[in-house]
Amino acid sequence: MSILQDVGLDRYDRDARLKPALFAVLPIVMVALAWAPRLWTEKTGIVALLTAFGVTFLLSRAARVSGRNVEKRLFDNGASLPSVTLLRWQDSAIDPHTKQRYHTFLSRCGHALPSTEEEKADPAGADSRYRSASRWLLEQTRDREKFSLLREENIDYGFRRNLLGLKPAALMIALIALTINGAVFWAQTTWHTEDWVTFLILGFAILCAVSAWIALVKPQFVRDAATSYAIRLLAHCDHL
Repeated sequence: MSILQDVGLDRYDRDARLKPALFAVLPIVMVALAWAPRLWTEKTGIVALLTAFGVTFLLSRAARVSGRNVEKRLFDNGASLPSVTLLRWQDSAIDPHTKQRYHTFLSRCGHALPSTEEEKADPAGADSRYRSASRWLLEQTRDREKFSLLREENIDYGFRRNLLGLKPAALMIALIALTINGAVFWAQTTWHTEDWVTFLILGFAILCAVSAWIALVKPQFVRDAATSYAIRLLAHCDHL
């Protein structure tokens, strides 16, 4: 971790961007370690590690871009971000009494939020005001130490968002890893018991990873984290 900090990766970079990339390349790394252990001598291991780190670092940058694209698609380019929808009077996720406190606080801070009637009359205009207020609130909560719980929610959201962004690449990498695993196994001149064990365990592990990507990493997986983050963000209206 200290090495990653030395090259400029803070905790958000490591947890929200680098970890999704590591999960994506893990099948290839598993296959290389299992079928080519001799390559992992002291010298070649360092080269391989640096290469893997470089690829993973590039993937982490790609995760950032693809994650933002996912966010735009999921939330209509910012129009339906949870921090906006939760402030709407018509949304029932936050009880009306708590929502009234948030509106009152934000209005006192210079963000005149719409009434129920104004929201119904001009939904787009109301959302624009909600968006402005939530952006202002986000800027007021940048202090990592003071708002550590909010930061945790932000990291969790970024992690899930970037996982979804990398999902196509991760599934392709897993398919390549399965192909390599099968090709190396069938290329053996004599099949020993340990070869069968390696082939089956690797295949099963990669298929489990594929199943996890397909079953868990879905839009709702990201929306849940985004909503939790937005609820935590708005809750600071009671503490600022």
